[in-house]
Order: sequence, then C-alpha cells, then structure tokens
Amino acid sequence: MMNHNQIIEQKNMLRKQYETLRAGISLEERLKAEARILEHVQSSEVILTSDHICSFVSFGTEVSTKGIHAFFLQSGKTLYLPRISG
Repeated sequence: MMNHNQIIEQKNMLRKQYETLRAGISLEERLKAEARILEHVQSSEVILTSDHICSFVSFGTEVSTKGIHAFFLQSGKTLYLPRISG
C-alpha cells in the first residue's frame, strides 16, 4: 500500500503525463472534441432534467467548457463552478 507521499508523487507524475498528451492534441481536434461533448450534453436525459449542474472551468490545453456552460445557463440551469483561493 502506498503512503501519502507516494500517492502525491504518483498523482504529480500522472498529471504531467496527461498535460504532455493534451499538449500534443491539435486545436482542430480539441474543437471537434468540444463539439462532440456539447452534443452529448445537450441530449443527456440526466442533464436535461437537472436544475443544478456542477462543472469546472477548463484551463490551458483542456477541451473548452465554455460551450457547455453557455448551454446550461441558456437552459435556465443553476451552474456551480469551483472557486480557487490563493
């Protein structure tokens, strides 16, 4: 079983690996992925019947969440995003 420091090390290593992988994805591919995600969200029964949605704000080379956030707000949903202090 891993101790706390080993878990932190493992998480940091995985985070760097995924950052590297995302950096290799072209803008065109990210835009296609964003469109597919939005299409999926717009047809999700769970989303369509929910009044409150929790999400996150995309950053850097992550697929943008702006489109789905706009959809949530235009649909009258209450959107909750994390606030980072410090």
